[in-house]
Amino acid sequence: EGVEPFEPLSEPEEHTFAMIKPCALRFASEIVNRIQNEGFTILKSRKLHVSPEMISEFFFEHYGKAWFPKMVIKLSKSPLMVMVLAKDHAIKDFKELMGPPRVSIARRVAPYSLRAMYGLKGDFATNGIHGSDNREKVLREIHFFFPQGIPEPLSTTLESMDSYKDQFHFMLIKSLGDLYKYKSPDLLMWFTRWLEKKNPEIPKIKVTYPHDIVEEE
Repeated sequence: EGVEPFEPLSEPEEHTFAMIKPCALRFASEIVNRIQNEGFTILKSRKLHVSPEMISEFFFEHYGKAWFPKMVIKLSKSPLMVMVLAKDHAIKDFKELMGPPRVSIARRVAPYSLRAMYGLKGDFATNGIHGSDNREKVLREIHFFFPQGIPEPLSTTLESMDSYKDQFHFMLIKSLGDLYKYKSPDLLMWFTRWLEKKNPEIPKIKVTYPHDIVEEE
C-alpha cells in the first residue's frame, strides 16, 4: 500500500569527442544548440587553429589514402572547434546525430543529421563533423586536444574499482611485511612515507604534449 514502483538506475553517462571542421565552423552556434537540444552536455570546448602535423597525427589511421594530403591541408588552413560531450550512450547517439560520413548519403537517408545539414559534398574534410567511433578512440581523441584531462565518466570509474582494490590490497599486505622487517619506531610516519613511495598513481615518466596549437579568441 502506497509503495512507489521500483525504477532501476539509469546507465552511467559516457563521454565522447566531437569536432566541428573548418567548413562548418560558421554554423558553430547552430550546431552547438542542436547538440545540447539532443540531450548532450558540453563539458569542454576549444576553438583553435591546428598545424598540418597535428592533423596528420590525429587522423593517422587514414595515412596512405589518396585523399589524405588534401584533407590535411583543408583541416589545417582554418580554425576548427573541438568538444567533449557527455550523455547516456553518448558515443552511439552522437554517431547517429552526425549521420553517414558521405554528405550525399546523409542527405538522402538522414536529412536532419548534422552532416546532411552542415556538411559539404566533397570528401572527408568537408563533411562538417567528426566524432569518435568507439571508447578507445574517445580516450585518445579527448586526450589529444585536452591533455589536462577531464573527470572520468562513472562507467569507467566503476570498471576500474576492482583493479584498484586488488592493487591496494597487495600494497597493504606488502607494507605489513616491510613494517615487520624494518621495525620503524614511528609507525605512522613510516607508513605514510611508504604509501607515498609505492603509490601506483604517481607517474614514473614526464609526459610532454604538442605545443603547435594556436588558440583562437
